Parts: sequence; structure tokens; C-alpha cells
Amino acid sequence: LLMPTRPFSVSELCFLVPPIEKMGTWRTAFRGFVPPGELPSIVSGGEGGRAYLVIPHERPEGKIRIAVTCLETKMDSWTARVLGYDEPDITRYTRVNRLVNQVRRSSAQPEYMVFPEVSIPPHWFLRIAHRLGLSGKSVIAGVEYLFHPDNPKQVANQVWASLATNCFGYSCPIIYRQDKATPAQHEERELNDVGGIKMVPLRPPEKPIICH
Repeated sequence: LLMPTRPFSVSELCFLVPPIEKMGTWRTAFRGFVPPGELPSIVSGGEGGRAYLVIPHERPEGKIRIAVTCLETKMDSWTARVLGYDEPDITRYTRVNRLVNQVRRSSAQPEYMVFPEVSIPPHWFLRIAHRLGLSGKSVIAGVEYLFHPDNPKQVANQVWASLATNCFGYSCPIIYRQDKATPAQHEERELNDVGGIKMVPLRPPEKPIICH
């Protein structure tokens, strides 16, 4: 952060300098130009007092197509993540990539690709988001558990959404992350049985209404 060798991408800035509504300021600082379009913003007055997170996005008229995936995550992979071990399933990355390529080549051209909860390793997500984002597609996925930096016995369960936009003058994804507030009963029990681990949010689970 003190001396980057290249300007950060928009998706990288989403992890480094939240909140999302400040992206325009940081983008100007790192890239040296003022984004030409409407920028991400927070608007109050939503349903039940909740805020709106508005991500500008131009899309053709017509039905919104969503690719809902059916992806096997073996119990060995889940256990390895909880215990901090390496991925034991050597076919998993290939299977995920095959699924992504099928969606990219699909004649239906879905705008969103949705993965199940706790199904994508965090370090794979940005690659998937980048590949689909080049063609204007968005990705919503439950990433594998994230360990708290100050407590190895606590994990967070997050959903990450890569939302396509051209508000910076070109097609790129903006990453939104949201914590699961409380574990499901079976999830709480299994985490404790496998590693004596508790699920605790990394940050307060804000739940804005996302407009995209």
C-alpha cells in the first residue's frame, strides 16, 4: 500500500479501501482521473429503514437471466478448510472452471452466476469474477470460511458479489462482501465437532438493499 508497483484494479480497491461508496475518490487518487459516470452510492430510506447500495449498471431491456449452479463440494474439502489444510480434491478447480466456461459460452448469456454457500475458495473468487466480468457478467458466491486474524478458532461465513459496472468508463467488477450473522444449527454443531470452531462475523452484518 505504501509503494504499489502498479495502480490497483477496482476489485482490489474494494478489499483495500472500503466502503464501496468511496471508490470514486480512491480511483481518482490511484489512476489520476475523475470517473466519467455515476458512481456507487448509499441511499437511505429503503424498506424497513434499510439503505440502498446503488451500483450503476447498463443492461439491455428484457428478462434478467440467472445461472444457478449445482456444484459438488466434498466433505473432505469442507473439513480441510475448517482445519486449515490444503485442498484434498485435485479435480475441484477443474470442475469449477468447466462450469464457468459453460456459462461464458452459453447461448442464453445469463447476466448473473450464483454459487452455493461456502462453495468457492476466496483466492479463486477474483479469478472467476475477472473472467466473467470481462463479458459484463456478475457473480454471487458463498466463499469458504475466513479465519479471524486474531483468533484461529473463529471463522466468518461471507457471501461475495462481483457486480459488473461501467461507471469508471470501462467494464469492471465491484466486489461487495456481507457476513452471515448467525450460523445454522447444523453448521454451528459441525464446526464445533470438527475443530472446536465458532462462526463469528468479521464485521457487523450490514444488509443494504442492492440495486444493480
